[in-house]
Amino acid sequence: MPHVPSIVRWSPKWLKRRLKAFLARRGLAIGLIPPSAFDYLAGVEIGTFLDIGAYRGTISRDIRQMHPRTRIHAFEPNPSAYARLMAEMGADELFDGYNVAVSSSEGTQDFHIISSDYWSSFLLLDSKRSFFRELEECTTIQVPTISLDSWAAGREFVQPIAVKIDVQGMEREVIAGARQTLEQSSIVILQMLLIPCFTGQPLFDEIYGLLRERGFGLRGLYNVEYDYESKEQLWVDALFFRHAWTESLPMRD
Repeated sequence: MPHVPSIVRWSPKWLKRRLKAFLARRGLAIGLIPPSAFDYLAGVEIGTFLDIGAYRGTISRDIRQMHPRTRIHAFEPNPSAYARLMAEMGADELFDGYNVAVSSSEGTQDFHIISSDYWSSFLLLDSKRSFFRELEECTTIQVPTISLDSWAAGREFVQPIAVKIDVQGMEREVIAGARQTLEQSSIVILQMLLIPCFTGQPLFDEIYGLLRERGFGLRGLYNVEYDYESKEQLWVDALFFRHAWTESLPMRD
C-alpha cells in the first residue's frame, strides 16, 4: 500500500523524503517536516530488513543509506516495478530481491495492474474515493505467492529483524503466513488503512489486534494521508516494537 513517510514512491511521501534530504544537505530547517517511522530507525541497530511490497526500492535505498551493513530482502510482485528495484539495488552485495508476492500461502493469484502502478494490488480499488477516482485498471496478471514462513524456513538471520509491510490491503494475509518469522522479529512498520480503500481489506483495528496477539506494541503513528474532498483520514504508517525488545533497545553508536 502507499506510505506517506517512506512507504511511498510517487506521492507526497516520496516528495517529503526528497525535500527533507535536500534541506538537510544545506543545513536548513528540516524540523518543519514531520519525521517518518523510518527516520526513527536511523538510530536503532537493524541486522536484517524485510521489505515486503518493495515497489521500486525507495525504502530499501533509505535503509541502506542509514544501515550500510544490514542484510536486505525485498519482495515485489509487479514485474515492471521489480525490474526498477533490481536496477537500483541489484549490485548491492547485501541485497536480495524476489519477484513474488508475500501472502498466507504458496500458489498463484490474480494481480491488478493500476494506471498509477504503485496502487497495483490483489484487491480492487474503491473508485468512489476521490483520491483514486482518476486511476483505472490496465490489466490483470498472475503472480506467484509465498508465505514469509515458508520462504524463511532454514534461513539464518542477523538480529534484530525489522519487517516493513506495504501491500495495498493484503496485510492480514501477510501476517497470517508469517507467524514464526514475526516471533523472531523486533520491529514491524506497516501502512494501516483507516477507512475502506480496497475491496475486502482489513482496517486499523483488525491489524492492530493481530500484531498485539503476536507480542507487538504500538510505538508511534506517522504520515497520515487525507482525502481532502471528504476530509477523511485514509491511512497512516504505524511503527510496532516487540514488547520484550523495547526494554533494551540496541541503539547505534
